[in-house]
Order: sequence, then structure tokens, then C-alpha cells
Amino acid sequence: VLGRGVLVLLLSLPPLVALVCVVSLLWSAQDRGNWTVVLVILAGCAVAALALAPFLELPLGWLDRSYERGNRVHELWVRHHGTEVMLVRTPDALRFGQIYRAVQRAVEQHPGS
Repeated sequence: VLGRGVLVLLLSLPPLVALVCVVSLLWSAQDRGNWTVVLVILAGCAVAALALAPFLELPLGWLDRSYERGNRVHELWVRHHGTEVMLVRTPDALRFGQIYRAVQRAVEQHPGS
């Protein structure tokens, strides 16, 4: 599984490469005075970018979920009859928070049980 930093780097490379290509294209067109070709190429790139934009939803969704889950393992321990017992162990921070709050509500509703 890719780490968050690697995923962010991979997602940021295509826009950076596109920016370098556009700047070099404009620089070369300035020397040649051929702006029609540049405008056609830039229009084609814009259309391609708009057509490919929906496909970014999947990797951006992975990145979003990776931030929700976190990068640590969360454990919930309780003391039952003098023995420590692990109730849950998960790397998913969002899920752990939900479970923790549910256990906390149950303890508040039934104190001393």
C-alpha cells in the first residue's frame, strides 16, 4: 500500500509536467511567432484535462480515506474482573472513534456494571 506522501507526490507530478510543457511551448512560440499552433495545442490539452478529470476521483478518494484512517494503530482496553482485555485494535481512526464513543455511552448509561 502506498504511503500518503508517495500518493500525493504521484498525484502532483502530472500537473507539474503539464505546467512545464505549457511554459516551454509558450517560450518556443514566442521565438517563432506561431501562436495559432500554440492555441490549438493548449485547447486540446484543456479538453483532455476536462475529459480525464472524473478519473481522478478514485485516487483522490483513496487519499481522503487514508487521512480518515490515520497511520497509527488504535487499541481499546478495558479492565474486566481484574484482567486487562483488548476490545478492539484497528488502524482506522474514524472507526475507532465511533467504537470508543459507543463504549463510553454504554458505560455512562450502566455505571458499575
